[in-house]
Amino acid sequence: MARSGVLLDLTPLETISSLRGIGRYVRGLASGLAQLANESAFHVEGVAATPDLKRLFVVENPFEYCLRPVTAPIPKSPARRRRLIQRQIASLARERPGLLHLTDPNGMPPANSVPFTVTCHDLIPLVLHREYIAPIPYWFTVYGAIARARYRRPCRILAVSQATKRDVVERLKIDQKHVDVVWHGVDHDLFHPESAAGERAQLDAIVGGPGPYILYLGAGDPRKDLDTLLTAFANSGVHRQARLVFCGNFSTERARALTSQAARLGVSAALVLAGYVPESVVPALYRHAAVHAFLSRYEGFGLPVIEAMACGAPTITSAGSSLDEVAGQGALIVPCREPDALTAALRAAFFDSELRLALKQRGIARAATFTWQRCAEQTIAFWQRALEV
Repeated sequence: MARSGVLLDLTPLETISSLRGIGRYVRGLASGLAQLANESAFHVEGVAATPDLKRLFVVENPFEYCLRPVTAPIPKSPARRRRLIQRQIASLARERPGLLHLTDPNGMPPANSVPFTVTCHDLIPLVLHREYIAPIPYWFTVYGAIARARYRRPCRILAVSQATKRDVVERLKIDQKHVDVVWHGVDHDLFHPESAAGERAQLDAIVGGPGPYILYLGAGDPRKDLDTLLTAFANSGVHRQARLVFCGNFSTERARALTSQAARLGVSAALVLAGYVPESVVPALYRHAAVHAFLSRYEGFGLPVIEAMACGAPTITSAGSSLDEVAGQGALIVPCREPDALTAALRAAFFDSELRLALKQRGIARAATFTWQRCAEQTIAFWQRALEV
């Protein structure tokens, strides 16, 4: 029997999304599909964009294409990618009968031009609209109506967590029968607990020298609850023995605010704003962290949590959204915006060696269940259901 064709969207790799969760998702899914290539009922090709985001082209082997090294953070506009998809994807997809799968919903083919499915990573602007949507009269209502109309066009929607599916169903009024949940995977060749000789010493320039550190790695968005983490760090007494290391591209305003807060709390000497760190050192940063703290009021999936746990980092994360869903029993779960709860969790995770070991073991075991091959298998099943509609 002839295999069905799927055109997998690789275009986010030519935007700033390449260095974020969407880029990691595209690469991971492509690697999982490559492992299943000989047994899959689908022949998967990729659709990529030129670096200037002016033209689309077909890639015969998506996995090989995704092996290109991740470059330094160059902010190529996702809006340019969206316009490119809208203008060119339909004619390209029609030349290859089958199904188009968009890995980023920001940019969809013209209505009814080609059958397609889409991955929904999150609905942050709708959930946290006071922070992410301009306070223009009626704009939230208009934005919501546009989002609902867009998400009714795909054959099916792939949500990256139960939390994201719930938001799609409740906020976009999409029938839950048209939404499937497929969790991300972890690249266990990169994210694992076994450290290399001399690895810790190589981190000193990033984390501020030898000694224990509490790690946060991610963006500086207000929803990340870094103010609460800094307060808990000061209140817990951990600052007397360890540094708090923030890794990520923070705005000047955000970095200044955190520095000022640290001064008010008396922990300036223990705070390290490391800025952007290369992807190559991220697993080592997780492996050698005394505690990894990733709290957020909203995440579609939360890859940092599961990747840190795979590296054996004792992890604290937050309730609500998808993070507790993903972490399971592998992390300590606390509410956001509650410094006392986080203070207690941070104190326990840092000072209680038995708890820290238990978190490490539970985290590794939980993370082992997340693989890109499993993600690919479930995505293939998702495509099959889409074609049966």
